Amino acid sequence: MFNPGATFAVHFSGLNDTIRNSQYGAMKVKDAIVDAFTRKNLPRPNVDRDAPDIRVNVWLHKETASIAL
Repeated sequence: MFNPGATFAVHFSGLNDTIRNSQYGAMKVKDAIVDAFTRKNLPRPNVDRDAPDIRVNVWLHKETASIAL
């Protein structure tokens, strides 16, 4: 988890049989991050694609995803 006041952006690269569009993959990662905050009753973090406080990079290869912050 990161500070709920921080903004974030997701960069997603890679495709497989389930995720056939990188924008869809990025949206699913973003939704999972927001859901994690919501489950803990924390304020929803905002997305800022141009100048985020935190960048989440996801690389998908077959069924394996590598994540870097």
